[in-house]
Amino acid sequence: NEFPQGTIWYTKVERFIPDESFYEFYAARQAKEIVSFDTILCPNLMIDYDSLIFWEKAVKFNSINNNEDILAVFWDLEYVKSSGLKEDEQILAIIPNPKAPQAQKDELQNFEFCGYDVVEMNQCPHSNLTNCGFSKKGIVDVSQTNKFGIYSDLALANELSNFINTNMPDFGHAPTLVYEIWRLINLE
Repeated sequence: NEFPQGTIWYTKVERFIPDESFYEFYAARQAKEIVSFDTILCPNLMIDYDSLIFWEKAVKFNSINNNEDILAVFWDLEYVKSSGLKEDEQILAIIPNPKAPQAQKDELQNFEFCGYDVVEMNQCPHSNLTNCGFSKKGIVDVSQTNKFGIYSDLALANELSNFINTNMPDFGHAPTLVYEIWRLINLE
């Protein structure tokens, strides 16, 4: 999928603080918190299939099977903020398929840059970086990940995404897309 340059989506997800069992699976002890678009580790809190407003505001895209799918991400930050924010929740800004590192700094003044995640392209995204066991298989060098469990370097994220898409097209979490992730630090 190609998205217009400068596309920014917003969503609210649960925070994920790793415990010992996660470190046994992932092996990156420098990750003190996982900030990801992965819906297993960081469940999306904006899903409300019974709400007409949800269906009107949620981003629609053509999935890998050419069906129109919907993600619980939104163009409208104020809509996401209007649902409130608890201590164990976070609002993310997600930039799909970024072309340049941290290109949207000016538009994200109240956000902190977290990094780049490599996520499968479907309605229930899973991170190939944090949640597919690649660190244990030697496909992901976790020493290259940051304190959020994802890459700080766009080139590394693109390299992993290209590797999976080229060499593992039948893998259950392919094809993949790189997402630049920012976290809201000031609700004002």
